[in-house]
Amino acid sequence: MSALHRTLERRLARDVAQDFDQAPEVHALAVLRRGGHAEIVGVDTSCGPVVARRLLDLGFVPGARIEHIRRAPLGDPTVYRVADYEIALRRGLSRTIAVRPLP
Repeated sequence: MSALHRTLERRLARDVAQDFDQAPEVHALAVLRRGGHAEIVGVDTSCGPVVARRLLDLGFVPGARIEHIRRAPLGDPTVYRVADYEIALRRGLSRTIAVRPLP
């Protein structure tokens, strides 16, 4: 892992943590209700740098719109629509994604 990559990950983690602390309207993706729309603020690297990078590659980038489509019968995983496709995430992983609800 390059020094630049580590620096960018630390900066992203710091920015997401600040957004969680300073802005009450920013919260984890896991609390978004069915049918709700939100804008992605960032991905916390607490899930691991490889997983965080994979989420970014899948379209969970800051500024992207996301919609909660449905939840599995037992409550986990949840299906979200991001970048014109649907992806299922477990609740633990969706807690690492910071979003800002849209009206």
